[in-house]
Amino acid sequence: MGRPMLARLLAGAMATAAIVTVSGCSGEQPAPTSAPVDTTTSMPTPAATFASDEEALAAGVAAVERLNEKSAEIVQDPSVPVSDLEQVASDVYLQTMTDSVTKLREEKIQLKGSLSVEPEELVYRKVDEAGVEVQFYFCLDSSNFQKIDSQGKPTDASGGDKRDYMIGTVRGEDNESLKVSEVQLWSRDKDC
Repeated sequence: MGRPMLARLLAGAMATAAIVTVSGCSGEQPAPTSAPVDTTTSMPTPAATFASDEEALAAGVAAVERLNEKSAEIVQDPSVPVSDLEQVASDVYLQTMTDSVTKLREEKIQLKGSLSVEPEELVYRKVDEAGVEVQFYFCLDSSNFQKIDSQGKPTDASGGDKRDYMIGTVRGEDNESLKVSEVQLWSRDKDC
């Protein structure tokens, strides 16, 4: 299948470098965590809300990219505290990422290359008294990403096209404070 290696990579190392840890790839198609909601006319909007679905999608992708960058920085530089993940992740996903990054550090894993996050489709955007939430599909391209063990050897299969269709959720008090709260491998018949 080829994709389980990426799922493990994400769930452990992806959680580091860019990392979008695939928490719980069960093989079942996960449902979006909340029903799609159009809040553009039904609720008062905070000062900073999205002007369009495209803007909301771009903000979600940017949050995942920030998580990837911060995770990689933490894995590569032991002087950066793991608690810095609080800047880019929240909820259960913060703990998942913290565990993954900590494990990579303990195993002295280094990261080579990068992950690419490509926007696909907005599932929903929601604004309410709790803040802003965006859920979206994206392609995660890890073709140029490897974990390297302490002997300098790749810990995963290398080469080839490693692209996975993912679903992510970001939350924040406003558009400027979005953090990744969930990322899962989207198991359905759509390829990136």
